[in-house]
Amino acid sequence: MGKKKRKKFDCVITEGLLPSVEVSLWHDREKLKKRLAERGAEIELHKDCDGQTFTVDTGEGDIHFVLVENVEKHDLCYQLGLLAHEATHVASRHFSSIGEEEPAEEEWAYAIEAVCSALFDMHLAWREGRSKQ
Repeated sequence: MGKKKRKKFDCVITEGLLPSVEVSLWHDREKLKKRLAERGAEIELHKDCDGQTFTVDTGEGDIHFVLVENVEKHDLCYQLGLLAHEATHVASRHFSSIGEEEPAEEEWAYAIEAVCSALFDMHLAWREGRSKQ
């Protein structure tokens, strides 16, 4: 399954699903709010939670944003589990956006696999970058 980046919103577009899922992972609330404001999108973020998912219609399709914060205090298994949890929200919103009200179990599995893969890749790259600082 391939992935490509879409620069405008720093997201990864999963390929292999029709239509593809666009997902963007963030670890810093303020940077995310600033980036979205620069592009004319505003969102209301929850406080006091490690992870949250929201969707923005960019005019070119939906991008699903995942924000995970304060994960450094947890081990890698917790972090990946949190991302998998958020991936289910992304998949659910994706299915709703394409009008699929009752996706089959296998469709759920493929969608969650694709989103997890994208989120895990982005998160592990972020961790690696932080370890070099």
